[in-house]
Amino acid sequence: MRTSQLSSPAGDARGHFPAGRGPRKISGPLARLGIAMLLLLALALAAPCPLSASAKEKKTKDGEPQPVTDTLIKVTTFTELGSTLRGAKVKLLPADKDGNVMKGKVLQGITNGMGEYPFHVPKAEAKYVLEAEAKGFESVSKPVHARGEDQTDIFLQLPAKK
Repeated sequence: MRTSQLSSPAGDARGHFPAGRGPRKISGPLARLGIAMLLLLALALAAPCPLSASAKEKKTKDGEPQPVTDTLIKVTTFTELGSTLRGAKVKLLPADKDGNVMKGKVLQGITNGMGEYPFHVPKAEAKYVLEAEAKGFESVSKPVHARGEDQTDIFLQLPAKK
């Protein structure tokens, strides 16, 4: 008795293809685009990280590493549902000891695909007011107290407009 085997476009379990049907070859502009993307990815991965290079260059005259002179305030924005919110405009405003906004240099930026934006400020105890806004969401502000640590993480949740 003869049994029949079902064949898929990928061939049978032994890798055999029915007559006239073999593995599909990708050619044309899409194949060239794919190869170009792979080459760009390989170059990006092989390139030195700019942060590590700058950290290596910062040495004192004695060859000792220089102390970190700034604080990173990393802001992450979220929706009410807990998803990260990219494209939010964030501002870091200087504040007095009571948390009132003062005149001074305003730092601002747009959050990335992970809802994050880094602010680099002098490594000293200071107070700020952080403001965030995004299309379709309510604006939010929050007091920030930087205590001179290397990094301060701030999480903001923006409610949807009603």
